[in-house]
Amino acid sequence: MGCRHSLTLTTEDSDAVTTPNPSHRGTEPDYVPARKPTRAHIAALREGFADTEKAMDRAELGSLKTIQRRRLLNEIVHAYTGPNGEGFALVLDRLGTYLISTQLNMGDIMFPTAGVCLVENLFKKRQPNPYMSAVYFVQPTANNFRAIIRDFQEKGPAMYAGVHILLTSTVPPAGLELLKSAPRLRRHLLSVNELHCELFPMEDCLCSFGVPESLNLTFGEGIASDRNKSRVQADHYELVASRLLGACISLHEVPHVRIASGNARCRRIYDVFAQKLTAFVQENPAWWFHSSGDAHNGIGQRATLLIVDRCDDLAAPLVHEFSYQAMLHDTLEKDIKAGLGQTTFEYSAVCRGEHIDMSLSNSADEIWSRYRHTHVVGLAEALSKWYKWFAQTEEFQLLEQMKGSAGAGGGGGRPTKTRQLMKLLRTKDTTGKRLKFYKQHQTVAQLLFNDLRSRNGVDELLLDISELEAEIITGVEVVSDSGTAREISESKILTNLCAGLSRPEFQPSDKLRLVLLWFITFGGTTSQAKAQQIFDSCDPELPIFMTQTIPRLAWLGVAINNNSGGGGGGGRKAKENAKRRAVARKRVHVEALKREKTNTLR
Repeated sequence: MGCRHSLTLTTEDSDAVTTPNPSHRGTEPDYVPARKPTRAHIAALREGFADTEKAMDRAELGSLKTIQRRRLLNEIVHAYTGPNGEGFALVLDRLGTYLISTQLNMGDIMFPTAGVCLVENLFKKRQPNPYMSAVYFVQPTANNFRAIIRDFQEKGPAMYAGVHILLTSTVPPAGLELLKSAPRLRRHLLSVNELHCELFPMEDCLCSFGVPESLNLTFGEGIASDRNKSRVQADHYELVASRLLGACISLHEVPHVRIASGNARCRRIYDVFAQKLTAFVQENPAWWFHSSGDAHNGIGQRATLLIVDRCDDLAAPLVHEFSYQAMLHDTLEKDIKAGLGQTTFEYSAVCRGEHIDMSLSNSADEIWSRYRHTHVVGLAEALSKWYKWFAQTEEFQLLEQMKGSAGAGGGGGRPTKTRQLMKLLRTKDTTGKRLKFYKQHQTVAQLLFNDLRSRNGVDELLLDISELEAEIITGVEVVSDSGTAREISESKILTNLCAGLSRPEFQPSDKLRLVLLWFITFGGTTSQAKAQQIFDSCDPELPIFMTQTIPRLAWLGVAINNNSGGGGGGGRKAKENAKRRAVARKRVHVEALKREKTNTLR
């Protein structure tokens, strides 16, 4: 799938297995595997994998997570295993380590199941293996290339026999020149390939590019100086476009691209991405993509790529939601493991003396897949219905019979028919896992429901916060006595906001959300006096690191008051933005009022 670069090597592409080492007099020459047979074997394996993929339609290829795992396994591990099962050393940098460790298990790649004999760190001192080949799976950076060259200094034994350099993305011309400048490395170098795989799939339809600082770099906050701002942002757009290209290569897609008209950031991403994709397609005529035409596999229609700006919907990440998934990520955030190279959301905590470990992106967990978007109020009933259905299955009843017979000292409840015994042996582990998932979801759902009913010892506190958030965004309130919905004025919303901020039982993080929502919605028309009134209403005061967050809305084009420019555009721009948001807010109010009148969850 990747683009292949070839270098002009000092040693011709012959079948010679040794090359002289001029720095060692009286020592054995370096051993180098025969190049032509090695390259032909690798090319045949890669082409066989590509042909297998081409014969599949979109459904058979599976999700991005499945495809990416299959690519790493076939294009790294299996492709470089020798024709007689000879193993190799896999040398990784930091990104390569994350890509391999988060998507493959050691049992998948290690000898004798697969061809990897050693997994080594590029930047740590290693024992030379001059008769073993090595695959360097690294980012195409100058530091990585220099580290590879250091492994093949002219003095001492060669670190490895044959060397394959497998790069995670496009190699710059300067990188190739750097590799060419090392004579001994060139003697051992068998191939250089680009894999385009810098992706971390987290769910079947969700992946991360592994750039946690992306928001700051995209909008300019956090860049050391204005002098470097343009260069740093340009480099970041290149990185995002490169990793977006990797996703398209893995999925075999040349998509139609849709961006918001007039959005400069989306346009820059599109321009860089289109340039990279066009170059890749031209340089790799054998690479195929899904198309409605007969020329390229004839499978369905081309995909559509939507590039949207975070500024287009700033309120959504701040509002409390009450679906199972949203509330779990929000309420139990401190117990969810996260980090660089993250390919899953893992929840780990001790609940009622019981340790719970749950994967919040496990497609094999049918309860999570089916009910994660269920409103938390109806979650208990949904789980109960699922358990009643599951209890009627033969797998469950066989497992219960086995447990009952064991508890009764091996009495007559144990299945005796051959068919039942065979089915029990096949399904008991899976059935046990399903029961474990159910019990964990039941415990966590109860935690969330308890938080919904009472937070910080105050009944329905979370509901009060969410209603205030909804009032700010929609301009609609629900009359508690009659349950009817009606529009309210901006001044009434401000009064309700200040009353909420003055309540000490509101957590500081919830108060910060409310303040940010106010400025996102009304910032361009808010006077400095009103802004100060909002800050003064916070009891106790917001911590300093939270108050410093509020002015940074300007980087997202939000005016804090009617005298600020909303990202450096001046007062006129702030007023124009405020007018545009007022028109959009009116549409939201009309739709919100219509939906609230039919809301059955009040």
